[in-house]
Amino acid sequence: MRSLFLVITVAAAAVAASASSFGSESSLSFSVTLRGTVQQSADYKRQRPQGECQYVYSGHWSNKLELHSARPTRLVVTSRSGRLRFSPAVISALTGTRTTRGAGVAEAPGCETVVSDCFQRAESFRGGRAAIGSPRRTVLALGPLHNRQLRRPCGTAEDVGGTKAGLELAVGRLTAAQLARAGRRPVVVTASYSESEDLEPPEVTSGTLTTRVSWKLTFSRVPQ
Repeated sequence: MRSLFLVITVAAAAVAASASSFGSESSLSFSVTLRGTVQQSADYKRQRPQGECQYVYSGHWSNKLELHSARPTRLVVTSRSGRLRFSPAVISALTGTRTTRGAGVAEAPGCETVVSDCFQRAESFRGGRAAIGSPRRTVLALGPLHNRQLRRPCGTAEDVGGTKAGLELAVGRLTAAQLARAGRRPVVVTASYSESEDLEPPEVTSGTLTTRVSWKLTFSRVPQ
């Protein structure tokens, strides 16, 4: 019984020493993958006079971005005063698909009704990247997706005066102690964001913008 107690005590001390060492500005290496979804849709009305016709345009659009790591990103993580720092501070090799669609109708008393469509299309991309950082203790944040292959969608939040959708809206929680304890089992961090925003003049007369963001980061320890 005494020998078992000694083994447990030594093992616990080793774990504590590892966590303490990581908290003292040493570094750990991880293989990191990202999977995420960014969705946004808008329903709105806008005044659109044309000559004697006082048109009211009723529009709708939706965008859905799904992304994942084509391959893991190797990151070196350090901890200073409990705040995590990443090198490089970016998740790279992101690939995925964005689906966009939209439609609208302009109506005015005594005038011809005008219908417009932005037909649904799906675009694939690769080679994307997103920044990763810890702006304060226990907080894990991502930056917006950077990719030059995607064309302009059927509608954007800027068009209707709303908040732009992006990975950065969802904030996760991660501590140095969690990473220090990482062994064979990876550390998984998830984050989500959901908001319904009322739209107002001058961009539109009225409307609603709905945004949903979720992502998952998986940290797998790499032996040094």
